[in-house]
Amino acid sequence: VKKSYVFSRAFKYFKPYSKTVFMTGVLLAVANVLSAIMPLFNSILIDDYLVPTKGATPYFQSRATGIVVTVLAMVFTFILSKIITIFTSRVSNRIGSRFSNDLRNIVYDKIQELSLTSMSKRSAGNLMHRVTNDTERVKEFFNQQGRYLVEQIIVFTVVLTILFFTSVHLTLVVLAPIPIGVFAMTRFRHSTRVRYHKQWRINSKATSILHDIIKGIRVVKSFGNEEREIEKFSKVSRKLADISASNEKYWAVTFPLVGNFMSLGEILVLLIGGKMVLDGTLSLGELTRFNLYLAFLYAPLRWMSMFPRRLADCTTSLVKIYEILDDEPQTATVDSDLKIDASKSLEFHNVTFGYKSYEPVLKNINLHIEPGEMIGLVGHSGAGKSTIINLCMRLYDPNLGKITIGDVDIKTVNPRELRDNIGVVFQETYLFS
Repeated sequence: VKKSYVFSRAFKYFKPYSKTVFMTGVLLAVANVLSAIMPLFNSILIDDYLVPTKGATPYFQSRATGIVVTVLAMVFTFILSKIITIFTSRVSNRIGSRFSNDLRNIVYDKIQELSLTSMSKRSAGNLMHRVTNDTERVKEFFNQQGRYLVEQIIVFTVVLTILFFTSVHLTLVVLAPIPIGVFAMTRFRHSTRVRYHKQWRINSKATSILHDIIKGIRVVKSFGNEEREIEKFSKVSRKLADISASNEKYWAVTFPLVGNFMSLGEILVLLIGGKMVLDGTLSLGELTRFNLYLAFLYAPLRWMSMFPRRLADCTTSLVKIYEILDDEPQTATVDSDLKIDASKSLEFHNVTFGYKSYEPVLKNINLHIEPGEMIGLVGHSGAGKSTIINLCMRLYDPNLGKITIGDVDIKTVNPRELRDNIGVVFQETYLFS
């Protein structure tokens, strides 16, 4: 699956909130830029007041005044940065909740439209996993990573500019390991995606088994099967734990290694920058400032090294959601105002049907039922008694032939209109809570 297609399609659902998320990203970047000013204050404090360098032009003649004012400026900048961060977090959480709600409703509405054939291909636990877990993962990715992406790009650009103005040579040293780290990340991308897809499948299976056990607990207890069901769930749970642990080990070794490799520039800066201080081509305050800014420069790079994992996780969830949204109902809904007269006769015309088309349950069935007539269908289990009722309600469509009420083919009637005229009592009673 092409990521460009996966995420461009997902962005359509996220579009109503994109401007707000972009603005929160910009504000978050402003908060980080304010934090990035702190090393500048440190540099001023050291070079102008604590250990004055030759040719320094401090803003205040009194060193004590300069220290107090600089520290107060640092405190004010810190507080303002935190206020902006808190504000953006609150806005972002509110947007995330709304987006998650929209996505859940879209998937749930589609599930309501699926035919019974489509529903029978998937377990209830599998569908629940897509409505709840997958939509939540997509929300987390778009809301959190979208905001951080804007923030990290702005911070990286601003800090890189400051570093170039401080020392071009040291900045080039810092950037040297980055291309190698980026290349390494792309090499691990495929294996990461495969691992997280496998984890999704086992997680979905565990949810399905748990749903079945809870739903059928009366049967489990009636037959004394508690130990068997405990073992069944424990087995899949252990499998899920094993693959999750394996993925975490893989992640803990591979990607931090790549991220730390990109941080190799910090060691080089201390070596080369220390020599420049001794040679007198760089002041101690400038080296301190440069080192403090490295933390701001490498934060976006470390975030990027973690990005493939989040991307693989989100891609898997999006693909699973699209499987539901793209499923074409086999009993197509007809947008028709055509009404049926339930007092007319019901007829089957050479109807052939199988839940699997190559294994027909009913073959060439012809049936004519007059209004007011009571019919009993008798036969062994699997003969097709319930199937005939399902076809009358158009829960399935015949593979061959047609069913009419009066002279109206039920395929030409809106399913809601058809079912409004049918009363049915199923074999198994289900009570909604």
